[in-house]
Amino acid sequence: MPIRISWRNKYLINRSQQYTRKINACLAPIGMVCGPENDILHLIWIHINSVSQTENRTHMSSRETNIRALLAKVDAQATKIEAEYNRSLHAKSVDPELRIDIKNAFENLRSVLDYVAADIRERHCPAASASARFYFPVLPDEPTFDAQVDQWFPGLRRAAPAVVAALKAVQPFHSGYEWLGQFNRVNNENKHGDLVEQTRVESQRTTVTGQGGGQVSWGPGVTFGGGVSIMGVPVDPTTQLPAPHPSIKVERVTWVDFQFSGVGVSALGLLKQARSGIGQIEATLRPLL
Repeated sequence: MPIRISWRNKYLINRSQQYTRKINACLAPIGMVCGPENDILHLIWIHINSVSQTENRTHMSSRETNIRALLAKVDAQATKIEAEYNRSLHAKSVDPELRIDIKNAFENLRSVLDYVAADIRERHCPAASASARFYFPVLPDEPTFDAQVDQWFPGLRRAAPAVVAALKAVQPFHSGYEWLGQFNRVNNENKHGDLVEQTRVESQRTTVTGQGGGQVSWGPGVTFGGGVSIMGVPVDPTTQLPAPHPSIKVERVTWVDFQFSGVGVSALGLLKQARSGIGQIEATLRPLL
């Protein structure tokens, strides 16, 4: 792994004969000795490289420990949030404390992704500027992803193409990962402005079950005209339900949920999906670090 040599080490190298004794004192703890037959530059390079790699492993181990703690914290938060969520549904209004708890849980999950991003840079991008800002990539399309990864993770394509492939595979422009884009949007809006409003949404679903166990169900937006039958039983256009008949069972259930305004997804549902998905993303990338 390339290592930056400080001006002080360069000075020692240039004055190697004069400072051989001092260098020996520094290298003795790791079992190295400088002498006329040794390449002092090489020895110092090995020493600095060894120290750097040790520090990197320490930082990565610390972040992995933090990731485990954050995921455990989100699990505990989710249990509390679900109880608050159900109370708010019955009360037909969102408790302000619930909105704050959801915001905090989302922030903890975002921190998991950014810890993973830091591990990627530290392990595979030694030329990256320590002062440059970077984030775990969550981008809307492939060209934007490619450009941003090259900026945030310089040299990653060459050093670890498997990591780039793994990052690209979970982007929200792929089917099945739309939730990551929704998660990122809610997280950013919570961070940069007021808490994302949550709206109570009710929807009805009707299910007709026949004696043989077959089912037909429909939700909002379905309207039956005259002459329609379900499982051989005529539908009353006035009630939009099959007429009472011993051969069928009719159930109408009202589903109630809180959705993020402007995003159109269940607040609790997105939290659960994000917890599961982000845990899986971290588990997939960890062996590549």
